[in-house]
Amino acid sequence: MRVVGRGAVLLTAIAGAAIVVLRRPDAVLHAQFWAEDGPLWFGQAWNGGSLHALTTSYSGYLQTLPRLLALPAVALGLRHAPLLFNASAIAIQVAPAVFFVSNRCESLVPRRSVRVLVAFLYLLLPNGEINANITNAQWHLALLAFLVIVARRPRSRWARALDCIVVAVSCLSGPFCLVLVPVAAAWWWRRRGNGMLWLGSAATAATAIQVAALLLSTRPSPPHLGASIGGAMVIFANRVVLAGSFAQDQAPFLLADSGRSNALWAIPVTIVGIGVLGTTLLRGPLSLRLFVLAAGVVMLGGMLDARQDPGQPPLWRGMATPPFGGRYIFMMEVAWMVSVIWVASRLPRPRIRILGVTAACTCFVSGVAIHWSYAPYADLHPERYASQLERAGRGTIVTVPLNPPGWTVTLVAH
Repeated sequence: MRVVGRGAVLLTAIAGAAIVVLRRPDAVLHAQFWAEDGPLWFGQAWNGGSLHALTTSYSGYLQTLPRLLALPAVALGLRHAPLLFNASAIAIQVAPAVFFVSNRCESLVPRRSVRVLVAFLYLLLPNGEINANITNAQWHLALLAFLVIVARRPRSRWARALDCIVVAVSCLSGPFCLVLVPVAAAWWWRRRGNGMLWLGSAATAATAIQVAALLLSTRPSPPHLGASIGGAMVIFANRVVLAGSFAQDQAPFLLADSGRSNALWAIPVTIVGIGVLGTTLLRGPLSLRLFVLAAGVVMLGGMLDARQDPGQPPLWRGMATPPFGGRYIFMMEVAWMVSVIWVASRLPRPRIRILGVTAACTCFVSGVAIHWSYAPYADLHPERYASQLERAGRGTIVTVPLNPPGWTVTLVAH
């Protein structure tokens, strides 16, 4: 049985990495920085020192995960740093699936076959914005931290220490401490033990540091929301229920915007979505209920305080259709997907249960097949700038263009 378990974990790790890479092979075959990867994580560590960059906040929060990876990236130099970033992001992206399949999560879902199914649906769930880039790897790390909190405690001291590190780094990478600490508190209340005490202490200490950074830093101006009940229904119907059910990431699917006509179409979809999630919250296991609540809080936070560039339309209008703001929707899509499977598995008759799960998986997989790959990044010839930086005299400034268009990183030759 143990051999079977290890085999399933290994298979999930290999297949998961293959899925992520095959959707955008250039992430490995021709690695390049993406957005903040260059000027913030690598550039600040290269120009100002890695330790100083580690304590620098961005958008009001500490971003410890990418800044920790910038330490070895600086040693590798501009030529190899993008590959390190992307490979690390892929490993973090696959990690929640691998962990969920392992015996640690047997107490959450006893049947390994079901855990494997959920893990692969998670890996196949499209979200190009957070795929294989270290800037957005914090969202996958937060999911892993949640699983660590609710999973069975490990026996090894080293494994317990690793659990604490995962939770602490997640709490120190963005605002996820605001949901992870309440989750840890609720789980400790129901599952008291020394393991939870250590995890809770790590999360609380990291949260105290993150809150201090938030209070001492300057936050960007709040976005123009354009909030309305109809807009909220379209976002929920389009980005969670429809996109999560049909694995849509790039197309608006049925509802093209947040206008009044689409708000009317969103009503029945919203009712179905609330029914499924409401059933999960009322009757589901504690771990699933906590995950739905945590994912909902994360999504709501994005709807109220997402980063918005000048000149863009109101936030809620932009979030009504993909791919804008996909990172804020990601955890709610996962929660929706798992809730659909759980509700379908609780249908009254075996044939109906099988039909429900099969229908849900068929809709999902058909969407994955239609929209499998992501467009490769534009080739900006990073090796040319790496050679230029390597040959430049000490103090020479080299400016490197990045994806997406308009982003650059300015590096001072050492």
